Amino acid sequence: LTGVRLFSADNTYSKLASLIAQGAEMRTTNISEEFTLDDYREKYGNNAIPMFIIKDKSTLQTLSDWPTLEQAVAGSKIIALIKVDKNSEPKNK
Repeated sequence: LTGVRLFSADNTYSKLASLIAQGAEMRTTNISEEFTLDDYREKYGNNAIPMFIIKDKSTLQTLSDWPTLEQAVAGSKIIALIKVDKNSEPKNK
């Protein structure tokens, strides 16, 4: 019995559940001319597990690794599980 790998090779259910228990959050990030995939990688790095990408406001694609430059064009959105460092998050006023 075989299946399709989701999100990346090293992300098991146990790892994802553990990250959520530690406070990781699902976040959607807009990719634009001003905030590119390279900017996204720089900001989140290993703290992000990209899971989906929305293109053309209507196409949801499941990811099995980081999105490519061809996938993450301006106007697309990356949905990822983000390990949040509560100490570095800006406080809402």
